[in-house]
Amino acid sequence: MKSFTVEQIAEMEAVHAETVLQWIRAGELPAHNASASRISKKPRWRVTDADLAAFRLSRQSGASVPATPRRKRKSETITQYV
Repeated sequence: MKSFTVEQIAEMEAVHAETVLQWIRAGELPAHNASASRISKKPRWRVTDADLAAFRLSRQSGASVPATPRRKRKSETITQYV
């Protein structure tokens, strides 16, 4: 299974690397720490291709619902001041 670094995802999604880290911290983008030590001060996050695909699907905008058209007022009810 292929995995991507934070920098690679930032480049693919055309965002800053800090934005990708925010997605990971918020739990929106699942990632695992590939550093040698779990208590490392600088984690090396990796995201699998399946997790990235699921993340992209969750961020897609659905079909927009058309707004209901406004009803026009009848001209008799509008008071015009000259």
